[in-house]
Amino acid sequence: APLNISDIAVKEQAFDLYRKLILKGLRVLLDDRNESPGVKFNDADLIGVPLRVIIGPKALARGEIELQGRSGKGIQPVKISEAPEMAAKSI
Repeated sequence: APLNISDIAVKEQAFDLYRKLILKGLRVLLDDRNESPGVKFNDADLIGVPLRVIIGPKALARGEIELQGRSGKGIQPVKISEAPEMAAKSI
């Protein structure tokens, strides 16, 4: 879920991570709609997405993305380089 799809860095990172997760054999849904994070998260919950990969400009500035499982027990920051492996392990 890229939080601001109009931000070029966020968009590029979202599509790059999307490709990497597909190559790991995961089924991936990239929500590239121009909607608020709340709408994207609600829709993900409604269709039963087991893991949210959240890509936002603040986390990217720290060299991270954020993972959140369906349980919603918290957001786990993950280094961008470790994101594909951590996402695969988290499902």
